[in-house]
Order: sequence, then C-alpha cells, then structure tokens
Amino acid sequence: QYSTAIAFLTIGRNRIPMILAPGENAEVWIDLTAMALRKARYHPQPDISYIGISSTYSDVSRQLMGNMNMIDQYDISFYEIGRDPSLMDKSVEEYLLYAKKIYDDRVAQIEASEMPAAVKQIAKENLKGSVSYMVTGMPMAYDLSYRT
Repeated sequence: QYSTAIAFLTIGRNRIPMILAPGENAEVWIDLTAMALRKARYHPQPDISYIGISSTYSDVSRQLMGNMNMIDQYDISFYEIGRDPSLMDKSVEEYLLYAKKIYDDRVAQIEASEMPAAVKQIAKENLKGSVSYMVTGMPMAYDLSYRT
C-alpha cells in the first residue's frame, strides 16, 4: 500500500470502515455484545460504542463509522441514471455534460450536509470514482435506459 486507503472489516451484515496509513499496523477491538445492542431491531441503543481503533487516523475512522450511510447516498448507480428516458437522445458530449451536472449537484449536496470536514472529503472522493465509472460505463447506461 503506497497511499492512505479505506479498509472495511465485515462482520455479518455490518461493514466497519477504517482509514489506514501506508505501512501502518492498526489495532481494532470489537465488543460484539455492544454491537448487537447498537444495531438491535427492537430498542436499539445507538449511543453505545462497540469498536476501538488504534491507528494514525483513528479519529477520522470514528467519524467515518458514524456517517457511512450518508456517504453511500451520494454514490451514482447505473440503475439511477438508466431510469432517465432522455438519456437515449443524448450524444456522447451531452452525456459527459450530464455526468458533470450530476457530479456538481452531488458535491453541492455534500457541502451543504452536516458531516465533518474529513468525511465530506471522503464522500467527494467516492463520488469522483462513481462519476468515472459512470463515464467509462456509458454503454451500460444506454442499455439500461433503452430497457426502461
């Protein structure tokens, strides 16, 4: 690993994000009982802390854990853009402008949100990946739009 990266620890249906520095040994402690209480279907206790991280970016990792659902809502999926019936009428240049408009709108939403600054930065980086995938997967977007 040559740059800072987000790693995910998966326990059942729970996805725990951590930010790791290059060459770093991070320590993670998980209290499974507290995790079950926090995520309980009936009477959840969202204030219970169930994870401890010892790493260079542990503070940012804790902020990220509390905002992961918010970050995911800004991603762009092909199924979302494929539902747009006007997509079939767009040229390649218009499609690229369409992708840029979606990106600009989502960045404005991220900036207006109440997430911590570090988490906003991560959301914007994830969004860049979504847009690049949207652009390189343009034929798939057209296929999905054709089917709707």
